[in-house]
Amino acid sequence: MANPQNIEKYKWKKGQTLNPNGRPRKLVSGIIKELESQGVERVSPSQINDIISIFLNLSRTEIAGLANDNEQPIYIRVIARKLTATSDDKLFETLEKLLDRGHGKPTQRTELTGKDGDELKINIVTEDKTANEIINKI
Repeated sequence: MANPQNIEKYKWKKGQTLNPNGRPRKLVSGIIKELESQGVERVSPSQINDIISIFLNLSRTEIAGLANDNEQPIYIRVIARKLTATSDDKLFETLEKLLDRGHGKPTQRTELTGKDGDELKINIVTEDKTANEIINKI
């Protein structure tokens, strides 16, 4: 049998944990915390919408200058590169995609009707007729 005096020094103290420094920070959350402590802000959807809207009023040469400027934030460079790399015949499609992403697509409504525009009737086929009786009363 073990000697209780030898075991005493290995017992856990109240509040003691196996990992006193805590779980190591995950890589992404660590980078986020570090960048935020350096003053780097998150880009909001409204800021992306704003930059796309402003780019619509710039010439291709001005946008190309922003695309090649290494001091610009990456999201500005990516949008600028996409706009300058797109050929003129595909430019509308690229602008449409950017605007849809930034402003959202217009709401599309779908109306469901029965035959010849009549009210849509739901018929549930079951062995028990009570479900159909309930729906028909509605």
